[in-house]
Amino acid sequence: MIAHDKEVYDFAFAPGEYVFATAGADGSIRMFDVRNLEHSTILYDNQNQIPFVRLAWNRMSPNYIATFMMDNSKVILLDNRYPSSALQELCGHSDYVNSVSWAPSSG
Repeated sequence: MIAHDKEVYDFAFAPGEYVFATAGADGSIRMFDVRNLEHSTILYDNQNQIPFVRLAWNRMSPNYIATFMMDNSKVILLDNRYPSSALQELCGHSDYVNSVSWAPSSG
C-alpha cells in the first residue's frame, strides 16, 4: 500500500465502517477502504506540505474528521463527502494543538 510520500503520523478507522484515514508528513490526509487498498482519496492537502500530526473521526457521523498540522494552533474539520476543502477551521487556540478528540455525544 503506497500513498503518502513521507511518514504516516496517525491513522484511525471510521466508526462501523471499512474506511480509515491517515495523516501524513507529506501534508495530506488520505482515506482508504480496506476492500480496495490499491486506491486512496486525498481528503485534504495543504500547499506548504506542513505535516498533519493527528486525526479523529466523529463517532456519531463517519463523514467528519478533525485534524491539525504540526506546530500549528488551528484545528481543521473535514467532511469526506467534499474532498480537497476544509469544512471549517477552528482558530481559537493561543498555542500549538497537540491532540484532537470529538465530544462523545457530538454529531
